[in-house]
Amino acid sequence: MKKRNLQAMVPGDHAARVYGTVQGMQRILGSGYTLTRFLIDATEAHCAALETEHNDGQPWPPAAPGGLAPGARISAGQPDADRDERR
Repeated sequence: MKKRNLQAMVPGDHAARVYGTVQGMQRILGSGYTLTRFLIDATEAHCAALETEHNDGQPWPPAAPGGLAPGARISAGQPDADRDERR
């Protein structure tokens, strides 16, 4: 399967927690446990939960590259909540 870049800006404390979790898992499982493995595991689990809750357990159709609105931001579950903080 072709790989695609998936990136997002996240709060610094969240990034630090993610990196700390990956480092902790590397101490347990070895250096083969990567940030990529963590992100794939986490997003697969969350997609499955959202599909179960909101889409009768079925995957949504794949999105084409560029299929998301540019600049869409969320913070603490509130759409565009961090927009005012950047002004």
